[in-house]
Amino acid sequence: VKRFADVCGITPHWRMNKASPLGHIIYEFAHFEGGINGQEMKSRRLFDELVKGKKVVVPCAEMKDLDVVLKLLKERFPEKKFLAIHGKMSEKSKYEAVEMAQTHIYDAIFFTASMDCGVSIDILGYDLVICRLNSRSIDADVTMQMCQRVRNLKENKIVFVCDSRVKDWDVYPGYN
Repeated sequence: VKRFADVCGITPHWRMNKASPLGHIIYEFAHFEGGINGQEMKSRRLFDELVKGKKVVVPCAEMKDLDVVLKLLKERFPEKKFLAIHGKMSEKSKYEAVEMAQTHIYDAIFFTASMDCGVSIDILGYDLVICRLNSRSIDADVTMQMCQRVRNLKENKIVFVCDSRVKDWDVYPGYN
């Protein structure tokens, strides 16, 4: 950048933020082992938060994962209200769901990366984000974009729930 600025005759003035823009967020990682009880283990943290009465935002890396967890939650918590926004929906349905998310507080909102860039759900009333990652998942930029869709969290916490294989990308290298 300096060479480019010098060639162009520009004197850059660098400015750093006094505090990191996301410095107030607390990040946690919760790993689980797959197998027969994998989905139950992967969903345990979400179950616990819902039992405590927390309102949770749940980005899901893959549509199949969203379907599975939503089915589990509807069986376990029939009295709770959930909203899902995903790629199987028409654009009109997605738009209507985002509108609903901005006017109603659900026990949990689920979405996949198919929600368009720049869509935020700037609402109050949600406690934390529990992001569900898989061993072959989306990249870090998309993950963080999904986690920041709801920007006003009571607990300022993002929990990444992921398969233990996510820790070792050299041994389990995702999609090729």
